[in-house]
Amino acid sequence: MPRRVVPMLVDVPGAAAPVLVPVSDGRTEGVFHRWAIRARDFGGWIDQRQELTRLIAGGAGAGAARDVPSPDDRPLIAVVLAEPGQLTSRYGRAIEQFVRRIEEKGGRAVLTLPRADLLFPDNREARAMCIDGCLSVVHGLLGPGGFDVHPRMYSQPIREAEDTNYPRDRFEADLFLRALELDQCAFLGVCRSHQLWNVARGGSLVQEMKGEGYTDVDLRLADRREITKPFEVRDADGQVIYRNWIEMAPSSFLYGRSGAPLLWVNSNRHQGVKEAGDGMTPVAWLAHLGREASTVEATEFRRGRTTQWHPEYLSDEANDALFADFVREAKACRDDGAVVAG
Repeated sequence: MPRRVVPMLVDVPGAAAPVLVPVSDGRTEGVFHRWAIRARDFGGWIDQRQELTRLIAGGAGAGAARDVPSPDDRPLIAVVLAEPGQLTSRYGRAIEQFVRRIEEKGGRAVLTLPRADLLFPDNREARAMCIDGCLSVVHGLLGPGGFDVHPRMYSQPIREAEDTNYPRDRFEADLFLRALELDQCAFLGVCRSHQLWNVARGGSLVQEMKGEGYTDVDLRLADRREITKPFEVRDADGQVIYRNWIEMAPSSFLYGRSGAPLLWVNSNRHQGVKEAGDGMTPVAWLAHLGREASTVEATEFRRGRTTQWHPEYLSDEANDALFADFVREAKACRDDGAVVAG
């Protein structure tokens, strides 16, 4: 059992930002290397073993971890990674976008290790120490998109969910729930994290949007038909992209920033939030279905927001304001001295 957990940073070649690593009992040397070996041997990432093996063989993060810099004018915001591939170019484009948007708005980005708890003994106390270590220096959590949430998280069997990984989901959900409990950082959850954070609070998901009547388009496929049905349009180069109109609650942050009841957003998913989690207030819905029949496309809660779409790829005033306000709230948390004690 670790006696003490301290958050430190490791620079990993190819990663969009320094990686936040919980270090136990002063074992700073090669801590990322140890995590990579355990992640490679963990059964949940079979498809990413080659990438992890390359990181290990290349000596990525083999040196000692370094201290997290002392707080400055920028709040420290952790981008919560779900996959080892998000440390590299395989899934890293969206992560780079998040880091850029955070830093443009005056934040300082770090990345969390996917399943950082692999560095610790498999018991509840060690896991809690790991999570508190990850949270002890951050002022904001940004949850990006990724693979499907395991239906076990919302007490359903797997019907249409793909590439599921329950231990990964459970760790991220516990990280989010602990951060909520501490009430000491800001939150922005996107796509997968919109779904995961809602189910962590007791919500549920639609496992297949097309199969359950929410759209006529299979969102898992690049459908090449010329259609105008919900979720599919072509861009200027003729490439299929998924977009849709959302209806926003008049009281919502997004409505206030856009000044209009509808917002044109991207849509890269085949699942959606059916029921929002406890304390997560629904504030946006699919415009073509209306509130009663729609999935929940965005939520608001204390110090946080979630969106089903990807605001990191959008530059309109409302979506840009999501990042500005998120970093502003993280600064407020920093000014409140919002870190875990001890």
